[in-house]
Amino acid sequence: MGTAMSNCRKESEDLFVFIPDDILLDILKRLPDAILRYKAKYVCRRWMDLISNWMLVDCASFILQNPRELITRRVDIMEEGEDQGLQVKVQDLDIPCIGTIRSWGNEFLLMSTNDKGKKTSLYVYNLITNEGSYLPECNASCKGRCNDKCGVALSFDVSKGIYKVVHVFMGPPMECHILVLEGDIVSSNWKKVQVPCRHGGWLYSENPF
Repeated sequence: MGTAMSNCRKESEDLFVFIPDDILLDILKRLPDAILRYKAKYVCRRWMDLISNWMLVDCASFILQNPRELITRRVDIMEEGEDQGLQVKVQDLDIPCIGTIRSWGNEFLLMSTNDKGKKTSLYVYNLITNEGSYLPECNASCKGRCNDKCGVALSFDVSKGIYKVVHVFMGPPMECHILVLEGDIVSSNWKKVQVPCRHGGWLYSENPF
């Protein structure tokens, strides 16, 4: 019994803790780009720090959308070296042309429809699985139109491993609703939360967490 338990502990031991950061990062950089960005860095805090810091220094990514031509592109800008300058990689994204991209978090895009005078539907799309889902209607005072007094954003809560959609209506009165995304974009109901009410100023919706 003692030998079996000892073997079990050895099998469950994390051998990566004995690998120096520079060697571990060199191993991780050999993974496919999509796995590295959207999966590997959420394995543990150490991997998150290593991958995020490396990407922050060596690479920047943007998603550009041209609604008139129904074209969406991802642009990666990488630093090759001190004397080699920058390398730019452009990739056309095959995503549903249903509206405007409002926010981007890891592998997910948050989009909204563009029907004037109608309620705005929010849609979450997975760039890895090429699957998406419409979100339930928010019960805010803007009556679901997400007008110029609204801000919507998508964020990943690292501590809980879940995605959240935030909808802020500037009012009056000012309101904030949060929707938690679970599993394969199966969402719960919107939850209204209390937020500080300040008069004036601008509304920013990059990363609410």
